[in-house]
Amino acid sequence: MTTQTTTTPAPAQSPLFEKLRTVGLSPEMWGDSAGTYVLLTLADASQIGISATTTDGAEVQAHHEVEEHRSWQAYWNDADQEHFATVYDSDGDDKECAADTAAVAEAVIAYIREHESTLTEADVLRGALSTCGLTAYDGGEGGVSWLVVPFNPRTAEDSARLEPHFLISSGEDARRPVPQHDEPWGASLCDGLGDYVDTLDAAPEGASLAEDSAHCARAIAEYIAAHRREWIAPASTGLRVVPDEVGTMKHDVLKGTQHLGVIFDETPARLARGGWATWSPKAASRDGIVGFFTTKEAAALAIARTWGLCLAEAAEWRTLKGIATPFFVYGDVQDDGRVWLARDRKQLTGTPVKVVRLTTEAGSRYGYTASGQQIYFGGTATKVWAAA
Repeated sequence: MTTQTTTTPAPAQSPLFEKLRTVGLSPEMWGDSAGTYVLLTLADASQIGISATTTDGAEVQAHHEVEEHRSWQAYWNDADQEHFATVYDSDGDDKECAADTAAVAEAVIAYIREHESTLTEADVLRGALSTCGLTAYDGGEGGVSWLVVPFNPRTAEDSARLEPHFLISSGEDARRPVPQHDEPWGASLCDGLGDYVDTLDAAPEGASLAEDSAHCARAIAEYIAAHRREWIAPASTGLRVVPDEVGTMKHDVLKGTQHLGVIFDETPARLARGGWATWSPKAASRDGIVGFFTTKEAAALAIARTWGLCLAEAAEWRTLKGIATPFFVYGDVQDDGRVWLARDRKQLTGTPVKVVRLTTEAGSRYGYTASGQQIYFGGTATKVWAAA
């Protein structure tokens, strides 16, 4: 819904603006197809909208004269417009305008103080990220907590760390009360296998939590906009193709910070053999040439395969009938070594686990890793994500 700023507040809401500004709040007058209202944006990007009913029957009319006033209403909503709460509603109370205005201001101020007193530093950062269209999920391990921001904001929580993502932390705890935020947010980019890729610049020294959070959110949004096209699908491979600093026709293939090889863009020559020439130090040929391909994506995957990486593009949702060891299955490896197999037949998740031995016992299949860890696959007709 498109909103636009309206004219300067009329007398009925002028005292409301004054009372809110006295305690350090920054109200704005906004208007949309529903009417006009006073808008307050809180530290976590949630908002409170204040509007009036008037004697002419208008139900959302913050911009009005004193003699037209009938009642005030104030409603809170979270940054995602999913949760709502009534802060104040004097409809039917028949209050005089000045008294009603003082009451709604007092109720709004009290609500904001109570709400913001319960916020953590992560809540404030979430709000800043939300204004940039970014999604954040909780993460943590061994007593250390952070926020996970997927490169693709549509990525579901259970897949957030299986694709390129940012890990954001402040010290060892991202969920401290707001007053305890004493270190700037640090944002590091990792690929879908958890390998480090890059670190973004922190906010200037002395920045407040709100300024720090806004800086971090903008930096991530700008980085994604500038580097979105570098990643090679599927995202779980963690491959990037970036222009080389030496020449525009040369591209470096990276996995994390590891340099895997080079792609030369020869497409202007329109060669029948394919315009993307590839080189890798792991290539089977003595000159390092991997081959020639019709797309940059295919060239990058070919280079990765010379390193034994990137099995994801070969993975299939299949039974294990006829498969030869060794092969790879996809799932999540637990701290004790157990493997929870990926079960979403519509999308590949998890990381590859190498199976070196496969057995069938009493109608069930079992796989074993090189370390001897057993993986239960279920019956012989059970399907898993596997790559030969």
